[in-house]
Amino acid sequence: MNRKNLTVSWIITVTIIVVALVYVYFFCNVISEHTIVIVRHAEKESLTSPNPHLSAEGQIRAQELKRVLADIPFDAIFVTEYYRTHETADPLANYLGIVPIEFPANNTADLYNEVKNNYRNKKVLIVGHSNTIPALIGMFQAEPVIQVSENEYDNIFVIKSNINCTSPLLIMKYGEPN
Repeated sequence: MNRKNLTVSWIITVTIIVVALVYVYFFCNVISEHTIVIVRHAEKESLTSPNPHLSAEGQIRAQELKRVLADIPFDAIFVTEYYRTHETADPLANYLGIVPIEFPANNTADLYNEVKNNYRNKKVLIVGHSNTIPALIGMFQAEPVIQVSENEYDNIFVIKSNINCTSPLLIMKYGEPN
């Protein structure tokens, strides 16, 4: 191969790399960005009831969640079919004038697809459970991978994601620590 062919080959290779990098940057940072805030429901009243209401402590935490997130212009709030998720979201939802959207707790894949496909460039709050939050965070490709223990109620997980790229997971605390 002569020098001219090597130069052309090198220019083509560099051009392809630059185009690929620009595409990845654009695709990961500009198109379809989502802001997803995920919390676990607040403290529940009973450990034996299959569908308990919030305890007095949980009601206080729900009010604190409203105080902490009131300035975020959420486009949607998602809850499960359980009282405790509705009651955790209600103070904020009422303040913002948003009717929460219910999804089945055992179907995080549908929730993920709903947010991915219908809430591009939007801000959503998801109120979930200790056993659904890690799966959701994984679906949104956020890192680090987390676990939520049965007695953890004070975390706010924030993901800035475009669904197609790995995103850092911001973990904040609110209300009284557990």
